[in-house]
Amino acid sequence: MEKLFFIISVTMYCCAFGQENLVFLELGGNGGFFSVNYERQLTKEPGLSLRAGVGMTAFDFEKVEPVEPVPGCVGCGIFTNMPDFVVSIPISVQYLFDLEHNNYLETGLGYTWQAPKDTYDEKSVHVFHGAIGFRRYFGKSQKWMWRINLSPIIGVAGENVYREEGPDIWGGISIGRRFCFFNRH
Repeated sequence: MEKLFFIISVTMYCCAFGQENLVFLELGGNGGFFSVNYERQLTKEPGLSLRAGVGMTAFDFEKVEPVEPVPGCVGCGIFTNMPDFVVSIPISVQYLFDLEHNNYLETGLGYTWQAPKDTYDEKSVHVFHGAIGFRRYFGKSQKWMWRINLSPIIGVAGENVYREEGPDIWGGISIGRRFCFFNRH
């Protein structure tokens, strides 16, 4: 609960004192399978920014023996061997390097908190990751954004974490829109 309070506090601070806001949907990436994210630019021009989001992912929290499908049943057992879907909360800090013409190289470091259902404090998983990618602003007044990124996993920690194998590099694609709370002249 303290982590969630910290994330909300940082997000509110950034809303009050930052420059630009960005809301985007991401498939893959730091939030897992998908996430809804808010990013706050901390400088006048694109540069340093903070991001927080909420998403869904799947993670094997305990080793489970595979369930054999029923003989003769087509499609049976497809979803029985899937890991549980859980809530993920990605946060990160990014820096955008201007490549000209609304194109940016994005770099960053982040953390994603994941927990199995009904055990939010007991078996949390902590994923630490880097980020490198390409971002482009487009449309009228360059308010729309799309991006593609790679997120190398630096480490995974947590009590009773089961991670026999998995990707060490995760990637994602995003689309979103920039906006300001206050009109800038």
